[in-house]
Order: sequence, then C-alpha cells, then structure tokens
Amino acid sequence: MDLRSFCSMQGFDSAICLTYSFDPVFFEHVVLPDLWSGGTNGILVFADARQARESVIRSARQLRYLGRRYCLVPVSTTGAFHPKMLLRIGSEGAAVCIGSGNLTSGGWGGNRELVTAWHVEKNDSSQVAVVDWLSDVLMEYTRDKTALDVLTLIRDRHWLLGTPGAGDSPILLSHKGKSIGQQLMDRWQGRRFRRLCVLTGSTDANGAMIKWAVNTFGISEVLIGLDPQNAGFIPSSLARIGCAVRLIPLSPSPCPHAKLAWFEGPDGYAAVAGSANCSASAWSIAPNSGGNTELVVVYDSCRKEDFSSFLELLEGDSFEPAATPGLGRRREAEEGSDADAEAHDYSLVSLSLNGTIGRLIAVVEPGIPEGAVVYACLGGLELPLDRAGLKGRSWVGPLPDLHPSVTTVFGHLIIHQDTKIQHTDVRWLDEIDELRNSFGARHAASTVRELAKLGTTSEYRRLLEDLARVISTVLGESTSFPDPPAVGSDTEGESQETQEVMPVSPEDLIVSLDEIEERESQKSSTAPGLSLALLGVMRVLFAEPEHVSENVTEGLTTASIDEPIHSSREVGSSRSQDGEKRLPSQDLRKRLCDQMTRFLEKFGGATFCERCTATQMVQGAALPLAVAAVGIEGEWLDTGTASEWAVTVSDILFRTMHTSHEDEPVGLLAKVEVRYDRERRSETYAQVVGDGALWVSLAAAINWIAWDQSGRGLEKALMLREIYSGPQLFARADQRRINLLVSRLHMKDTDRTILLKAKRMTDQLRRLESYLIDNFGSLRALQERKTCCTGDPLWHETGGYGRAAEKSEIVEGGRIDIYRRERAQVVMVKSDFYLNLRLLAEIDPKVRKLLAPFGQCWPSLQE
Repeated sequence: MDLRSFCSMQGFDSAICLTYSFDPVFFEHVVLPDLWSGGTNGILVFADARQARESVIRSARQLRYLGRRYCLVPVSTTGAFHPKMLLRIGSEGAAVCIGSGNLTSGGWGGNRELVTAWHVEKNDSSQVAVVDWLSDVLMEYTRDKTALDVLTLIRDRHWLLGTPGAGDSPILLSHKGKSIGQQLMDRWQGRRFRRLCVLTGSTDANGAMIKWAVNTFGISEVLIGLDPQNAGFIPSSLARIGCAVRLIPLSPSPCPHAKLAWFEGPDGYAAVAGSANCSASAWSIAPNSGGNTELVVVYDSCRKEDFSSFLELLEGDSFEPAATPGLGRRREAEEGSDADAEAHDYSLVSLSLNGTIGRLIAVVEPGIPEGAVVYACLGGLELPLDRAGLKGRSWVGPLPDLHPSVTTVFGHLIIHQDTKIQHTDVRWLDEIDELRNSFGARHAASTVRELAKLGTTSEYRRLLEDLARVISTVLGESTSFPDPPAVGSDTEGESQETQEVMPVSPEDLIVSLDEIEERESQKSSTAPGLSLALLGVMRVLFAEPEHVSENVTEGLTTASIDEPIHSSREVGSSRSQDGEKRLPSQDLRKRLCDQMTRFLEKFGGATFCERCTATQMVQGAALPLAVAAVGIEGEWLDTGTASEWAVTVSDILFRTMHTSHEDEPVGLLAKVEVRYDRERRSETYAQVVGDGALWVSLAAAINWIAWDQSGRGLEKALMLREIYSGPQLFARADQRRINLLVSRLHMKDTDRTILLKAKRMTDQLRRLESYLIDNFGSLRALQERKTCCTGDPLWHETGGYGRAAEKSEIVEGGRIDIYRRERAQVVMVKSDFYLNLRLLAEIDPKVRKLLAPFGQCWPSLQE
C-alpha cells in the first residue's frame, strides 16, 4: 500500500493519525502536504507522550504548522502507546489504514513495513460501527479540551452518530483490562494451530508471546524473522517454552519493522497484522497492568498467497536461538529505554491561545496550590495568569501581543510558590482559532477568494460547484461550525463565576478611531501584532497581514494559512488547456446570483434559525457579503446586486424572522439570542456575535447602496442605524479591535469612516424623529386630504417606518395598505395614522432640511 497515495485520495476532509514515534519535521514536509492535497484539513495526531514531546522539542525551530494546522495529542499510558493508524473521514464514509509504520521517514519508506487499508462506505453498518467505536474510544486517551473539541468535530457526522458498538470487528485494540492476546483467545476459542510464523521489529527476553501461543492454541513449531541486533531474546529462556523455535536473521537494510503473526493448522490459515511486536507488553499484558496499547487487524481465515511477499522472508536459513548470528547484542528496542527526561514538579499539559474569547489558557499537572503566582513565558513575554478552577490545574491570562511568527510558538510556566521558583516543561502553543478554521471554514474562504481570479469557462464552472458545496456546508449540520467555549467555562469542568461585563456603547468604540490609528502608526514596524481571530469567510472580508507561505519543500506548494485577495484581471494574460482566460459570461454570472438567492431564502428560513450555532449564523451572514465583495472585483456582479444582497442579509438579521406574536423577536439575531439565553449560553453568543467583525462588515456592505438609488436613502440610513445600534454586534469588542477591523476591511469603495457615517445617520434620524414627535399633531393636519403615492415613506412614533403599498387619499376613516418595516409585513391601517414624509417635505421646510442628508428618500413620481 502506498501511504502517500492513501493520503492524497479525495473525499475525506478530516484525519486521525495514531503513532508511537513521531517525526514532526517529516510529518510537516511529507504527510501534511499529502493530506492537504487530498482535501484533508482537520487533522489530529495521537502519539506516545514521551516520544512526541522529545521529538517536538528537538525540532522546535523547524516546525511551522503544529498547533495551527494540526493538533498533536501526547498520550501518557502505563505502557507504550504503540498503535499505528491513519483514519480519514468524510461526508460519504471513511478510509482506514492500519499497519506497523510510525509517522516517521522510516515508517513511510525507509523500513520494511506491513500495512492494510480499506474503504468504509457510509451505508455499511458493520464497518461504520467499527469506525464509530474506534473514534469514540480515542476520546478516553486525552483530557485536553482542545484535542477533545477537535476529535468531536471529526466524529460529528450524520452517518457516524448513533451506530452500534464494535461487534465482530476485524480490529483489536488493547484497551484497559484486555490485552491483544486475551481478545484473540476469546475470538478463536476452541481453534488449534500447529505452526506459528512471526515477523517482528523487536522482542522481549523470555518469548512470552510464543509461550502464550503454545498454551492457547497448541503451537508446536515457531519460526521468527527478525534483525538479531534488535531482538532481546535469551536463548535459554526460549528453550524452556516447550516447542521448536527457530530464528531467521533478516537483513538490517531496509530495517525489518513489519509485525505479522501467521497461524497454520487443521483449521486453515489465520493472521494478525499491525503494531504488536513479539513481546509480553504487546500481547499478554493489559494496558492497565503496564502493557502497551496496540492496534491490529485480525484475519480469521485467509489465503497464503495474500501474504506471500512477507512469508517469503521466512524461507531463508533458520537457526536455533543459541546459534543465531548477532543475537544477544540487541540495540535499544522500539519500546524505548528507561532514561528519564528532565524532571519537573509540574508538567504543562496544554498551552492554548483562543483569540475568539481573548484568553491564553494553560493546564498543568498536578494542580498548583493556592497562593502561588504563575506566569506564562512565550515569545519573549511574561504574562501573569489567574487561577481558573478549584483544583489549580487551569490558569488563564490575556492574549499576548506576539510577533508574527514563522514557526510554531513554544512556551512554559514559571511558578512562584513561597520562596521557591519552578519551571514547567516546554510546550507548543495551540492556536484554537487556526485549528477551528481548518474544519471546513478554510475551504469556504479559499473558494470565495477564487471569484477574484481570471479563469476559463470550465474553471468557473468548477468554482461554482465548489461554491455550492460551501453553501451546503454553511446551511448544513451545525457541527461544521461549533461555537468556542465561553469565557466562563473552565477546562477542569468546574463551575466558575463570570465577571460582570459592562455594556459597551458604539460611541465608545468609534470616538477614538483617529487617535488609535495615530498611536498604532507610531509603533515600531516590528511591534507585536494583534490577531483578529477570524473564522472562515470572515477572513475574506478582513485582510490579515500576509501569513507565512506554506511552501514547505521546494516544488511543493499548498494554500497559505491566510491568503489575501489577489486580483488577476489581465484579460488574455494566459491560456489553459481548455481555453482562454476571460471574464465570466452572463450565464455564469446568472448562475452565481441564482445560487445566492437560494442561499438567502434558506438562511432566512425557520429551519436554519432553529438549529444553527451562533458561529454558523455569523458565517451565513458573512457569506453573501464576502461573495459580493470579491465578486465585484472579479466582475461577477455589480454594486446594485451586491446592495440587494446586503439589504436582504440586514432584513433577515433584524426583521424578517417575524412571528404572529407582537412581543416576540422579529430578526434572526434576536431569535437565536433568545435560544442561547434559554440554553444558558448567552456568553457564548455574545463572544461570537459581538466581536465587532459582523458589525463592521454589515455597515460597510450597506454603504454599497447609492444614496439616491431608487429613492432608498432613508432606508439605507435606517439600516445603518439598525446595525450601528445593535448591541449584539459589538458586545465583546474594544476600540483597538474595531480599529484593526476597519483598517483591514477588504470591500470596494469603503474606508475607515464607515462607522462614523453610521453614527451621523443615527444622530440625524434622532433629530428627525424628535421633530416629528414634538409636532405630530400639526404635521398630521398639514397632510389631510392630500394624496399618498405608492412608495411614499411613512412614520409613526409607535408604528415606526413604513412605505405606502398603494395610492390613496389621506382622509379621516380612510384605509390604506402599507409595508410596515419593523414587522416586514404589508398591513392595512387608517390612512391618516402615519405621517407621510414626502408630503411633509413639500410643505414644511424643517422636514425637508432634516431629510436632506439622507439623499433621495422616495421614488420619482410618474407623470
């Protein structure tokens, strides 16, 4: 089996890797790009804790994606964590590869390894059950919240959830109180075999696996292929087992690392292949008693020719153990030596950065007693941490202002306790927002960015197909866009009081934009930067400083972590195999518009409202804005279409999720907020929706609407006020973040004054309404017996704004259909109930002056 081809197969967006030894440099240079090329971005690696930590620290200066594009889980068990597996999961099924090779260059080509792979179709219930069971068991090997969240994201597939247990799985995992040998003995109860052939990478001293096979299955003849210098056998111990044992020395080049147990007897052939060497820790001792965690595939019945390439290795000259050349000069076995790493009183279990909730989170073992003063050291900074739980395991601090880093960031804790100062071991930094962005959201951003690029007709068609998949993801399962943990949540699972958050006013956030910009510009160009911690398509709307290129090897390029929008609109600048690159045709542009129209219909529907996460709602609101922003650049649409999408998004968020109950919320924002309040997740909602990104992008998008376009000046001002004054949109923002968002906004014809414009329109509407309230009676009298025309803007203190839906005379007792904006409905009211702003502007100079800043506020009257 070609492992690189296995990783490059399309159709699987997530991967779980199990390994004993882990070479992170090899993984980032070879395995990771292969997985990316196969469309896999959500990647989780479980590795033996001692092996992983040593190799990562040794390679720290060379690592670029650890904690950013993949999550590494060091597994601490009593014995060795020794399984080797690649499990790739997608929407239609999975692909499984189990064998003897570690995630190292040797395991991927340098050694002689044995692997087996197969596909799992989502409709194959027995195979699905195995995948579900295996991924579920892995939850028990870590308590790290980041790893558990990533694993949950990978597992949350409609075809996985609710499936039965492992049943008669061909896979055996030594787990808790059951060794591989015990499980095989139960599985093959009553079977007898005469001959056992073994390939192994290392052995124990006493041949415990052979003794087990003799006692369990009646084996009388054993043949073992190995590198004698990697074997720990003591010949005198083998002689006491009670069967004929012969050894076949294998060439040390390539290193023989395959693990195979081949059984022959009157019941036919059977085999076990995977990670288990010929040792007691691999076969006889359960993990909770100090044995290894092993993973093997069992062939209850098989053909000799299927394993011929490995069985041929056992056809060479064989020797009795005492006469085997080189035996007794064993090098260190794979299970490792007993040499201890540098001892620390406290171990740094995890160190993570969550930009969404604005926290640095550290977890230590054992818990640090009360009274200790703790600092996190990373990127040349020392940051004070606060205790976050009763057990003293969890500590939190502010976001560090880190320099943009080419490599993975590493850190440790300093603990001041009484008169003693202690340091934890060093740990890499997991950047939660980057890891979350790898699960579907990254593909959404890269797809939308392609709209800015010149292409051929076939390339455009593929792009629209990709965009359809993005739309399906955004509207689909809520598990594709999970919410981050709330600030008040504790990684130890303890309840925690949350600090009361003071309300923020929009004026507080924008009053000092000029001052902040001037202060920021005076900083050194090498000063630490502030991450926006944006997810998915939001990254399209706000251009981050260009991230490190991901050209990990010469001639091997993958998409960058944060790709800025690059336009290549030079018509005829290049050709491809299927034609000349040119602007999208009218038919293609129509298809894009039709896609977004259907998306907006479902985004505004009750089904989405009832089950979406807050994160998913923000992504849904941002998608049409991002497609519009990039689509304008790529000439897929004009600003008129873009403005229509922006208006529809605003209507959905603030108004059109209306119900028949007058006192219920009428917009998607409010509806979802009520649901989160009911579920006691209001802080999560505030963090996700209120970080300022949606606030700024919506305000910018509404600016696409021309002031005099179809007489919609007043409507534009009302939408700007709605956005500007919506407390959900800036509940957890601050001045510096808003300034950064505005400065990085990537939208056509927008500048840093967008929020100031919104404030001016809000203030102007306040002045207009104040005058209308103070003079309501006299103004109402001025419009009596005049004609209200279709499209005329209307206002009432309790009814809000509306537009006339028909032409009618304003008389006492008359009736008129109007579109009531706050309810997004056409209703019948008394014709003189509302003030007609067009008529009053013609009559009252004060009204005319107050409406003037909004531009044209009603359609031109037809003669």
